[in-house]
Amino acid sequence: MNHNRRLEKTIDPWLQHRYQLKQLPDRQAIIELQLQALRETITWVKQESAFYKQTLADIEPQQLTDLQAIEKLPFTTPEQLAQNPEGFWCAPGRELVRIVSLNTSGTTGPKKRIAVTESDLERTIDYFHAGMRLLVDASDRVLNLFPSQTPDSLGDLLNRATMRVGCQVMTPASPAEEQKQASCITGLPGQIAELAAACQKPERPTDVSSVLLSADFVSRASVRSILKAWPGCRIYEHYGMTEMGFGGAVSCFVGTGYHVRETDLLIEIIDPKTGQTLPDGEFGEIVFTSLSSRGTPLIRYRSGDYSRWLTRACPCGSVLRRLDRVGRREQTKGSRS
Repeated sequence: MNHNRRLEKTIDPWLQHRYQLKQLPDRQAIIELQLQALRETITWVKQESAFYKQTLADIEPQQLTDLQAIEKLPFTTPEQLAQNPEGFWCAPGRELVRIVSLNTSGTTGPKKRIAVTESDLERTIDYFHAGMRLLVDASDRVLNLFPSQTPDSLGDLLNRATMRVGCQVMTPASPAEEQKQASCITGLPGQIAELAAACQKPERPTDVSSVLLSADFVSRASVRSILKAWPGCRIYEHYGMTEMGFGGAVSCFVGTGYHVRETDLLIEIIDPKTGQTLPDGEFGEIVFTSLSSRGTPLIRYRSGDYSRWLTRACPCGSVLRRLDRVGRREQTKGSRS
């Protein structure tokens, strides 16, 4: 497969469209675009966020002359977000179309509340659309196991993105006969693995060519169960958090590592004890900065998830950087490169 043909099977063409470029961007172009977006974001949050007006009072956006300068900025923690969620909101109330409440991991205290705007949702749908095009085309029938009854929920956004591809979308509430005809399934790893184990039952899909695993750690056992049921099925994995706007990084057809949504996120890997940025290839905590969010942009947000940067160029040819498999600290030990 030649280089251009490989890139057709990545989300790089979406990058070109998203940035309205005349040609596909290279790494230097991505870095320059991220730096510009970072400065704009810092300017935005200092104007609109009560929290960041205080914590970033001494930071001038133009002092950020390269991406490494972000290390001068303080971290944001889930506890801070939970204590005063409205202090992070940056759009007027009339522009906020949804507020998502989340528990703070390991605590029973106040919930984090993430506010999103219509433009935030549209960027997520656009990203999901680019990702789903890696798995399916208009001839496919997609069974989405994520709950989608709530408007603008993960399942609903994924449905809307998939329908833009032209696919027929089914849900667990669809008639059993329709579900049997699914060629692609999206859902939690455990959900799809359980379905795979029961795939010989009459009401289960029997000819699945691709799956998308998301919203939970992907265990080796789940992958084995899926491949046993549907040999030759191509497995894609997605990493994201609600705080990221759901979409964070997705694997490609090579299946090694997750290409980061660098249009909207600036990701760092840090030592969780010292807060220092780690060299590429070393495992640490994922810290991200929003580059496009209007509702609840977050600066150097400590995710509590662990991974590392993969250092080898991906055979797919994408310019997007890759994270290794993501999990909590104990889950990432022994992860493959």
